[in-house]
Amino acid sequence: MYVRPSGTGAEVLPTQRIAVLPGDPLAGRPGVSVVDDLLAEIRRTLLDGHLALAVEAYRAMRGGGARPLWGSLVQSLCYPATVTGSADAHADVRALLSIVDPWLAALVEVADVGTHPVILRRTCCFAYALPSGQLCRSCCLHDEASQDEAFRAAGMTLRRITSLPIPAAGHS
Repeated sequence: MYVRPSGTGAEVLPTQRIAVLPGDPLAGRPGVSVVDDLLAEIRRTLLDGHLALAVEAYRAMRGGGARPLWGSLVQSLCYPATVTGSADAHADVRALLSIVDPWLAALVEVADVGTHPVILRRTCCFAYALPSGQLCRSCCLHDEASQDEAFRAAGMTLRRITSLPIPAAGHS
């Protein structure tokens, strides 16, 4: 979907856009763009062209700071890499974190549960304000011990990673 501001609010337009690297079997097909850097394309289209605008629009409606919103968005950006079964999910997470500004990457912590990474927010998603009133497992309002216990209660062992190098933006 594409959201375009208009004089009366916003116009939502359906879109389908596929970007591939040169040499990809889809290159040259209608509706397919060939790009030299998929991470830069994700940064340009998803982060700069969509999420940054959405964060500011949401803040304009409800007020407050952007930090909690960005923490959830950075976690959401990396989430697919933690569940796809990739041969090197940690490298995929590092690559995705490399396209965000360092202050945004610092809003999450990468840990392990079993053999795959998990992204822990360093900001609150406010799930505790829902009718269930419970903190999510990865909530930053937990201290480390209660966060570890929340994962154990779900049958997972959380292993904190002390150093997961994050390459500079635009590099994998």
